[in-house]
Amino acid sequence: MTSDSAIMDTYIKGNNRFGGSVVVGMTFDLIREPENATDRNAVMVMKHNQKFGYVAKADAQILSPIIESGGEGTIYGVVERGSSSVHNIHMMVRRKTADE
Repeated sequence: MTSDSAIMDTYIKGNNRFGGSVVVGMTFDLIREPENATDRNAVMVMKHNQKFGYVAKADAQILSPIIESGGEGTIYGVVERGSSSVHNIHMMVRRKTADE
């Protein structure tokens, strides 16, 4: 059985550049993008292979090593407020954990 725990609050940045409709309650995969030319700690916000934006840069510095150390596939984001019409969309980052 699995449960999850909150890691941090952050924002989806750049959604206005990538498009895609975002609504409260949506979940996203958070994927490292180490080859990103402007930020080696970049964390993409993805759903069904579509990029919706990035985790805020300061938060990506914290989140990137967590994902690198085995968090990929267990770290995800849930939109808590905002919509596609808002420049910064608030998201809670969560981690799936196995119950003992």
